[in-house]
Parts: sequence; structure tokens; C-alpha cells
Amino acid sequence: MASPFRVFRKHQKAMLAVLGLLAMIAFVFLPVVMDQMQTRSYADPVVVATETYGDLTRSEISMMIGRRQSLLGFLYQVQQAVQQAGGQATEAMRLSRQIGEATEESVVNTWLFAQKARELGLAVDDAAINAVLSSLVDRVPAERIFQILRDSRMSQAALFEVLEKELLALRLQEMFGVSIAGTTPAQAWDYFRRLNRKATVEVAAIPVERFASEVSAPDEATLREFFQKYKDKLPDPATPEPGFRIPRRIAVEYVKADYEKVLETVEVSDEDIRKYYDEHKENYKREELPSLEPKEEAATPEKPAAEAPATKPSEKPAGEGAAEEQAPEKRAAEKAAPEKPVEKEPAKPAEVKTEPPAEKPKHSVEAEAESEAEPKQTPELAPPANDSSSTRRVSPFSLAVYRAEDANAEEALGDEPEEKAEPSEREATKEKPAETQAATPAKPPAYTPLEEVRDEIRRQLQRERAQARVQELIQRIQEKMEVYYNQWIVYEASVQEGAQTSKKPPARPNLSKLVEGTALTAHSTELLAAFESARLDIGDSWTGSDPFVEYAYAENVPKYKPATSQDNDGNTYLFWKTEEAPEREPEFDNPSVREEVLRQWKLVQARDLAKKEAGELAEAARKSDKSFKEFFAAQKDIPVTEAGPFSWLTYGNIPPMYWLQSQQPPQISEVQGVDMAGPDLMQTIFGLEAGEIGVAMNQPQDKVYVVRAVEFNPLPDVLWTLFLEDRMSRFMATAADRRGPWREWMKEIKESAGFEWKEKPEERRPAS
Repeated sequence: MASPFRVFRKHQKAMLAVLGLLAMIAFVFLPVVMDQMQTRSYADPVVVATETYGDLTRSEISMMIGRRQSLLGFLYQVQQAVQQAGGQATEAMRLSRQIGEATEESVVNTWLFAQKARELGLAVDDAAINAVLSSLVDRVPAERIFQILRDSRMSQAALFEVLEKELLALRLQEMFGVSIAGTTPAQAWDYFRRLNRKATVEVAAIPVERFASEVSAPDEATLREFFQKYKDKLPDPATPEPGFRIPRRIAVEYVKADYEKVLETVEVSDEDIRKYYDEHKENYKREELPSLEPKEEAATPEKPAAEAPATKPSEKPAGEGAAEEQAPEKRAAEKAAPEKPVEKEPAKPAEVKTEPPAEKPKHSVEAEAESEAEPKQTPELAPPANDSSSTRRVSPFSLAVYRAEDANAEEALGDEPEEKAEPSEREATKEKPAETQAATPAKPPAYTPLEEVRDEIRRQLQRERAQARVQELIQRIQEKMEVYYNQWIVYEASVQEGAQTSKKPPARPNLSKLVEGTALTAHSTELLAAFESARLDIGDSWTGSDPFVEYAYAENVPKYKPATSQDNDGNTYLFWKTEEAPEREPEFDNPSVREEVLRQWKLVQARDLAKKEAGELAEAARKSDKSFKEFFAAQKDIPVTEAGPFSWLTYGNIPPMYWLQSQQPPQISEVQGVDMAGPDLMQTIFGLEAGEIGVAMNQPQDKVYVVRAVEFNPLPDVLWTLFLEDRMSRFMATAADRRGPWREWMKEIKESAGFEWKEKPEERRPAS
């Protein structure tokens, strides 16, 4: 057998030359190619991977977010333009709500829905997109639409492309929504009552912690198993499950300016009130009601007859009989005299009349055919010169808009009825000759007497001075806190650099001393978690548009940086963070951790004992001949609170007319005397009849409530009538049981596509 190197030895020189050349190419070019591939992969990593529809990189998702933002901006400007033109912007608002926010998860879900829709054979053509666009631009000229497109930095082709994807996704969701849209009358009635039926109840609270001492401690293995189950869960006071992971905690110092207390220290003298009244007298001018008596100038002989308003018989003044008797002779003299030409006001130019028609103009099929038969009256349909997008895709939309605009113009420029040209009575009054108007002396303005507005002015001055005093005090303390903050930054920088380690930290201002002699109070806290700080008075305040808890617990807020906040009662707070501890995993062997684990275990076991006690008390209350309050007055430490009226669910302060525009679903109502009422408690309350007694636990299951229903409003017949007159869309948001099928459907679509987040959005979201 021949040696395998025989061929190599035969062509040794040629093959060595080729190998050398390949080695040189690999040595020179291969590292560059590999570096470029790695750089490209690092700069634009895959964020979403699917087995069916391909992958999405970070730049592609960013592009989708940008297009969604541009589309929402376009719809918002269209909405404003429609409202300015006197039209209804309902369609633009509805489409914006359906599309949703421009977030990573939202745009990726839309992309996934659109891919699934194409797979099922769904399509959205140009005609469908034009129909949607035409429904949005009520009374808006086409030129304005093109201007909005330019302002939104979108070409017409880009608008059609992004709308095609959004409408595909919405169509798929609508198709699935039909499958679960079937609602029985009983279900609809239940959903309606959750928002509109109101209850008034009496509640008696029984804390679970009262029975914890009756629970025996478990063995070590049981307790350790309980710890392992919840060691990675953060504590949440709104859930019945415990959490042992130690959350991030901070300590704060703050100064509170109680608005009511500061208001009490403000004094306003009578001189101040008089001075304010004199300087702002125009604010207290009385609006005189129009007199019902006829004007005397109506019968004045010097006034031209054409300008004298007719006096009704019922309004004839007393003592005018003589004038009335002379009327025939006067009319005869006027007829004999040469007729004086009436000077008409010159007609206003057509372009001055800019008032839009009262109703939306409609054009018939005949008018549309006539418009098409006269091409010389149809504006040019070409898009702006600086737009290079396809005219074919947008021509139906442009044509529809221009036709509507032509119809508006034809009706606006058409012959108006003669009665519209007649001046109104008010205009005739305004156009009286100057000498006639001057003949009527102007009445001096009537002002509200000082005594009637004295208390109002006093309160106004007190509020203004209280706010100014709070601002002055807070600013004075804040300046000292900012001086310390700047000194602290310098000290921290020197410590981190390793220089001047012997230097002492600056002396921190004592807030308690700074507020001495003022209406302000100083407070300080120990290390607290966010849910613990929310229970403080400062926890209800807001720093700008951020709640105090969100702002104070943000990791990018440094220590000793002063900030202010304000609550809904007008109280002002000046605070800074003095200490912080990061989130960490607990250790079971730590005595404090073990003690908390044992406490939580006993609380969970004590729930059954508390429910049993509450059930026995409820049964005894039903059989008692005493009232609910009298019965529980004999029980130790079980206060009774009357609460209501309240509904099961509520939108808070949002008026019913805006419920459909609200992006948030209705929430469980707050009930006086109940800590965090949950679905179980609400279901028990609204399942009772007036006078009946029930038992249920709250959301965190740390209290059991014995509840007696006092009354329900409106009455059943009235509520049923309101239900028949209401629209289902106004109360279907209460159907929480419909969200489950939506979640399962979304999960099925992702699983069938092999969907996977390579980088979850929350992992890249910066701390706020």
C-alpha cells in the first residue's frame, strides 16, 4: 500500500506555498473578523428568542419602542386637532388605549401577536388601515394630517407599517376576546352590583395575634422547614404568607410643618382686612341681575322709531296712557314724512367667519358623484414633496380626508338662509348709535360690603401668611442641612481616597434644636422597610410626582441630601436619609431571625383558633336579643365600628364618565374599621341580607371580622333599573375572573412559539 504522504512529497512545494498563504490570511484577517463578530454580538445582543418567528435583538426592540412612541404621539396630536376642529376624538383615544404604553414587554407582545396572526392567515390591507385613519380625523383637513405626520417624525409608509402590526395584534386579541365574551345575565348583574351596590355595616375585629399564645412551639425540624419555605420571600403586609428575607431598610430624620398648627399662630388685624379689601375691591364686585322693568328710553320721542324695542303689553309701565293715545297721530306723521333710508352695516367678508358648523357636515352619494364629475374642484392628492413614501398606500386615506374637507367647504360657502343674516337682538343693542348709548348713564359698580366678606378675607390672609411662614422656616433649616450635606460629600471623598483619614466628620445639625420656638416638629426613625415607613405620617406625602417611599428608598438618593414633600392635608416635610442597610438573606441561627420565624409560625396556626372564636361569637350575636353594639360591648377588647356606605369595588375619585378612559382596574374599597379588606371579606359582606351576620378574614389574614349588614342601597328595584339602562362596557372591568383565560392564552402562544426572554426587562431597568 502506498504511503499517504506520497502525494504530499510529489507536490511538496505547491502545497507548502498554499498552506503558507492560508496561514498568513488566517493570521492577519481571522482575528479582525472574529473581533467584529464578537463586537457586533456584544453591541446588539439577542433579547428575545423564539423557535418559530426568529429572534429580536436589543436594537430591534428599541426601534419598535420608538415607532410605538411616534404612533402614540401622532394619535395624541390627531386627538387635539379633532377637538380643536369641534369634532369628537373618541376613536383616537380608544385606539391609543388599545395600543398601550411604549414599553419593552408591550411592544414584544404586540410583535408576537402579529406574528401569530399572520401564521393563522389574518391580514390587514391598505383599505383597512385607511378606514381606521379616516375614522380618526373627524373634521381635520388633510394638510393638518400631513403636518402632524411630519411633527411625529413619521413617513406615511412608516405609519402604515406600524399600524399594520398594531391592528393585526388587536384583531387577534379581539378574536380571542369573542370566545370568552359570552356573559350570562346573572354574571353581568353581579359585575354591575360590585361597582354600584353600596353597603353599610357594623364590624367587630378579632386579632389573630390574641390566640398566638395558645399555640405550642413546634419541634426544631418543623420550624426549620417553615423557614426554608419562606426564606427567599420578602415580607408583604398585604399577603397572608410570611416572608423572612430581610428587605432594604433606611432611617430618616424629618421636620414636619403641620399646616393647621401654623395656621393657628397667624394673626390678622382689622386693618389688614380693610387694606386687603380696598386693594382687591374689584374681586368683590356684585353682579347685578338684569332688571325686569322696561327701559324708559323705549318711549323717548328723540329715539328713532326703528331702534325702539317693542314693549310687550304685560311689561307696559304705569303712567304711559297719554303716550299710547298719541301713537296713532305719530304713526300718521311718520307715514307722511319722506322715508329715511336705513343704513345697513356692510356685509362681513366671507373669510372672517370662522365659526364651524354646529353639526358634522354630511354629503350624499349624489354630492359625492357630482364632486367626482368635476375634477377641477378636487384638490391635488399628492403627498408633500419632502415625503418619499409610496403614494399608492395613502391615496385612499388622503382622498377620504379631502372629500370630507370639500364637503365642509361647500356647506360653509353655500347660500345661507336669510334669517341667519338678520342681526340678533343682542347685536342690535350693541350697534346702537353712539349718542343713544351715551344717553344712558353708567351705574357705579356695586360691591359686597366688607362685613359680609370679612371672615373670608381673614381666612385668605391666614392661608397666605401660613404658607409664607412655612416656606420661610423650611428654607432656613434646609439651608443649614445643605451646608452639612456639602461638607459630608467632601469628607466622604477624602475617606475613599485614603487621605486625611484622621479628619473627623462634620458635625450634623440637630433638627430638634433648629425647630425650637417654632410650630415645626422634628422626628427621627430607626431602620425601617418601605412598607413600615408607609405607615408614618410622612409616608402619605409626595416629593414632586413621586410618593415619599419610592423617592426615599431609591438607591441613587445619597445620605444627608435634604428634600421636601407635601401631603394632601397641606403639611410640608423636610427630610434626609441618615442610615441605610441593604437587602440580605436571613440566617436561621440568628436569634432575632429564629424568634421572628417562630412568631410567624404561631400566627399562621392561630388563624383557625381566631375563626372558631369569631364563629361562636357570631352565632351568639344572632341569638341575642341585644343589638350588635350592645352584644359586643360586653366582650373584652372587641370594639364595634360602623362603616359605609361603600361598594365592593371602586375607581376612587374618578367620575363614572371617565371609567372607560381609566387605565387602572377598579380596586377593593376601603372600609372604616377594617385593615386591608380583601375579596373574601367583600364577598361575605355583599352576600348578606340586611340584618344578617357573617364572619370573614381580611386580606393578610391577621384579623377576623364579625360583620352585620345594616342596609344596602340603592333599593333592588332601583338598582335593577339602573342596570338595564347602563352599558356593559362601563362595569365589565370588574370581571376579574376573565383575566385568568387571558393569561393562559398568552402563555400558550409563547410556549407554542418557543418564546424566551434572554434578558428580562426588569433586569436591565435602572433603579429609580
